[in-house]
Amino acid sequence: MATETDAAPESGGESGEATGAAEKPWLKMYPEGIDWQAQLEIAPLWKNLDGAVARYPNHNLLDFLDRKFTYSQIGDLSNRAAKGFQDIGVGKGVNVGLFLPNCPQFVICYYGILKAGGTVVNYSPLYSEPELEYQIEDSHTDIMVTLNVEALYPKMAGLLPKTRHRKLVIGTIAEVLPFPKSLLYPLVKRKEISKVPNDDRHVRFAALTTNGGDFAPVAAGRVGGAGLRPGGGPVAQMRRDGQGREMLERTRQQARLLCLEKIFSERHVDLVQGVRRGQGVRPRAAGRALQ
Repeated sequence: MATETDAAPESGGESGEATGAAEKPWLKMYPEGIDWQAQLEIAPLWKNLDGAVARYPNHNLLDFLDRKFTYSQIGDLSNRAAKGFQDIGVGKGVNVGLFLPNCPQFVICYYGILKAGGTVVNYSPLYSEPELEYQIEDSHTDIMVTLNVEALYPKMAGLLPKTRHRKLVIGTIAEVLPFPKSLLYPLVKRKEISKVPNDDRHVRFAALTTNGGDFAPVAAGRVGGAGLRPGGGPVAQMRRDGQGREMLERTRQQARLLCLEKIFSERHVDLVQGVRRGQGVRPRAAGRALQ
């Protein structure tokens, strides 16, 4: 199959333009005045946020459960986070994990880590403890950011003494909610909130961002992957080195179960329960159940 690099180089004049259009059909979809050959300024990713803050300071950037954050507010908080991260040792060569759902702390810390010179390592909130343990070691994560909710914090608290990451930055849902939700949430959802100890291995997000935001800019450098250490993640790495096969097979079985539960109606519960007990599903039996 011919690729762009296999094609003959474009020549000047009308023939060259025609050749370029044939090789890059998307060019005709570009608005007038957009140049495919335009030279782009080399700059760190966080400069994009700062540029947007300068252009749209009072425009809303985030809307989280009815609390709105403007570009200016997020820009300021990311600067404060950057300063806080640098104060706890984040800089070039330090990998910081984000074990967070969709929330303002994710955006703030993402850009704060980049501004501090660190590398962002994203973690899915759905990962099990063995998967998290593997990724922490595989990605050399030194610091982790998460929330004080039962679905997240206990996993990381349990891994703190077992893995290389040395510090947890803990945010709360209440601190990013609008009034009066910020007052009601800790009361209504108290069973879903974890108790976090006060020690030198835990840093509150509020404390992290309590500063003047005067971080020390770090020169941009190339990083393998999009903010992740090379390796393709824990699952890809386990496939390559042969580790964790039992975990992967169990994950596949759970995925198949979810599919079965979607396919089979309630009158076929016995079949699904049989799979859960490890009896398996034979193709013919599954076919009869669908009839």
